Amino acid sequence: MNDIKRPEGGPPPSPKNARFLDLEPTQMLKGEADQAARRALRSLLEEAAKTRLRERWGDRIDGLARLAVDQYLNELDSSLGVEAILERQARATQTTESELADLFRDGGRREKP
Repeated sequence: MNDIKRPEGGPPPSPKNARFLDLEPTQMLKGEADQAARRALRSLLEEAAKTRLRERWGDRIDGLARLAVDQYLNELDSSLGVEAILERQARATQTTESELADLFRDGGRREKP
C-alpha cells in the first residue's frame, strides 16, 4: 500500500525541506558556466578595446575627459552656489515669518525701533 497522495499521473509531492534541491544540477551548472564565459569574454573584449583606444587616441581621450570633467565640475560649483543662496533665503524667510508670528502673538504691542 502506497499512502503518498499524488496528482493523477504526476510525481509525488516534494518534502517541505527539499525545496533547495535542484533536480537538474548539471544543467544549472552548465548554465552558470555559459554565463560566466560570456561575462569573461565581454570583459576581455573591453580590456582589448581600451588598450586599442589608448594606443590610437590616448591624448584625445585624456583631453576629452578633462573637458567633460571640468564642465561637470563648473556646473556642480554653480549648483552649489545656487543652493547656498536658496538656503540663505529660506532662513531669512523663516526668520521673517517667525517675527511676524511673534508680532501678532504679542497682540501688536511691540516696541518701535
